[in-house]
Amino acid sequence: MPFIVYDFSEEIPVKPRRKRGTSVRDALTFEVGWRKTVVGWVNLRLIDGIDRTVVNLAPHHFIDFVPEAMSDAVSGVVYLSADQVEELGFTLVREEVIA
Repeated sequence: MPFIVYDFSEEIPVKPRRKRGTSVRDALTFEVGWRKTVVGWVNLRLIDGIDRTVVNLAPHHFIDFVPEAMSDAVSGVVYLSADQVEELGFTLVREEVIA
């Protein structure tokens, strides 16, 4: 029978586990309703948001967030990522840790 070497040391090298999939935050999209004003600016509201914040955007900034909106459209709903929604100034629900 051959001699077998065993390593009983406490320091066993552990390979770092790779995270699988995507985070929940990256997978979520939020509904943002928009409506053009009389002067051409756009009012944005987070649908079912925790506050009733209204963000007013200039037309050239609105194109950056919603390039697919037609120029003659008056209102609509767009689905934005969490980062885009926070960049606009809306508040998203924060997770609370209960210990």
